[in-house]
Amino acid sequence: IWKRWTPRPAETVIAHTDASLTGWCFIAEGETVWGHVPETLRGMGIAVLEMLAVYLLVVHLVEKRGVRSRILKIWIDSTVVLAALRKGFSGNRAVLTLLIEVEDLVRRSGCYIEGSYVPSARNPADAFTRLS
Repeated sequence: IWKRWTPRPAETVIAHTDASLTGWCFIAEGETVWGHVPETLRGMGIAVLEMLAVYLLVVHLVEKRGVRSRILKIWIDSTVVLAALRKGFSGNRAVLTLLIEVEDLVRRSGCYIEGSYVPSARNPADAFTRLS
């Protein structure tokens, strides 16, 4: 199978994401954005909420800020979401649905996602997910 080689972008956006049963947050390029998780979504599970935070980050960067052709280095404390980003698949249908949307936005913007693990205690987005 022939594959077309596409060079990775040179510039990098560093971001952190997190979610809890009560809130979500992302931090990127000096901007912190957070919100409350509606009660209707709390039963979806923490992995879905963590993937939702990644989705909201990518929507914000690509659609609202117009970021194009950049590496999006996302620091995540969820190993489930990190694995989904790296494999391009999740057995969790809701995580997979959000992942497909993220990959579509990233592909259309010419960006590239690089997921990395950060322990919760060192994730600056963590504190904002606990605000009431």
